[in-house]
Amino acid sequence: MASLVTKHPEFVSLLQLVAGQGHIMAVVLTCGLRRVWEKVLDREGLAHSVKVIGGGRIADGFVVTSEVKPALVGHLRHTYHMPVFATGDSELDLGMMSKAHEAIVVVGVKHTRSQAVDAVLRSAIDKDGLRATQVLLPRISPPAPPAPA
Repeated sequence: MASLVTKHPEFVSLLQLVAGQGHIMAVVLTCGLRRVWEKVLDREGLAHSVKVIGGGRIADGFVVTSEVKPALVGHLRHTYHMPVFATGDSELDLGMMSKAHEAIVVVGVKHTRSQAVDAVLRSAIDKDGLRATQVLLPRISPPAPPAPA
C-alpha cells in the first residue's frame, strides 16, 4: 500500500526543510493507516524527524477522528502557544484547518478528487469563514472550490 502513495516532491521538500530546523516540527496527524505513513516517510529518510500521530485503528496507538484533529490544534495553540500550520485534502481536515494559524488546502486533479470535498470546502469558506491557501498538486490542477457562476 505504501508503495502506491503519491509523494509530491513539493511536500517532500517541505518536510525535508522542516526536518533540518531545530525550532519547528512536522507531524502527520492521520485518520488513515499509521503504518503506511511511517513507511512513506521512511522511504524519504524522514521517519526520525517527522512524527506520525494516530490512525484509524486502536492498534495504531491513538485513534484520530475529524473531531480529534481540531482539538489537538487548539491544544497546541492555547496551551503551548505554538503557531500551527495545517494542511489537508479532505473533509476530515476542515475543522483542523479552521483552528490553525495558517490553513493550506491541497487540491488534486479534478477527475480524482472528491466533488463532495469541493462543496464542503465552499461551505466552510462562505459560511464558516475558513481562510485557506490552496496548493495545486500537480500544478495543472484547477483550484477548488469552483468559482461561483
